[in-house]
Amino acid sequence: MAGSLALLVASMAAQAQSVLDVRVNPANPALKSNVEGYIGSLGDRDGEALLRFSRGAEEQAQKAAQALGYYQARVTSEVQPGETPRLLLRIEPGEPVHLRNVTVRVEGPAADLKAFRVPRSSELAPGAVLNHGQYENAKQLIQNQASRYGFFSGTFSKQRLAVDPRAGVADVELVYNSEIGTVTALA
Repeated sequence: MAGSLALLVASMAAQAQSVLDVRVNPANPALKSNVEGYIGSLGDRDGEALLRFSRGAEEQAQKAAQALGYYQARVTSEVQPGETPRLLLRIEPGEPVHLRNVTVRVEGPAADLKAFRVPRSSELAPGAVLNHGQYENAKQLIQNQASRYGFFSGTFSKQRLAVDPRAGVADVELVYNSEIGTVTALA
C-alpha cells in the first residue's frame, strides 16, 4: 500500500512539473539539445512564474546558441498556461560564425615528443562553425598531455578566442609553451 501511495505522489509531482518546449527553425538538434541542457528543469513553476522566468530563459537560450557559434540567433518565448504550464522557446539561429584564422601550437620540449599530440580536427579549422566546446576541448587536451608527460610548469603563452559577430568570423590562437626543467618523464 505504501508503495502505491509513493507511486501516486511521484506521478502527481511529475504532472505538476512545468514543460520546456524548444523549437528551432530550421531544425538543429545540437542547438535544441544545448538550449535544453543550458536551461535545465523548470521545476514546478506555474504560468505566472514561467512568465517571469521567460526573459531569463531567452537570455540563457542566447548564450547556449552562442556556445555553438550562433551569435545572431533570434529567440522568442511564449508561456502556455494550463494544468501543466509550458514555456515555448522559438529560435531562429541565423548564420553561424565561422573560424577564420586558427593557430594551435605547442612550443618547447613537448613539441619534440612524437607522443604529444597537437589537437587537429575539422571542427577546429578555418571555415568550420565556431564551437566554444571544441576550443575548450583543445585547451584541455593540451593541458592533460602536458601533465601526463611531466611539463608541470608549462603555460599557454597565448589563448585567445576573438569573435566578430557582425563579420561572422572568429579567430583562435592557442600556443602552449612547455618549459625545460620540469620534465619528469618523456614517453
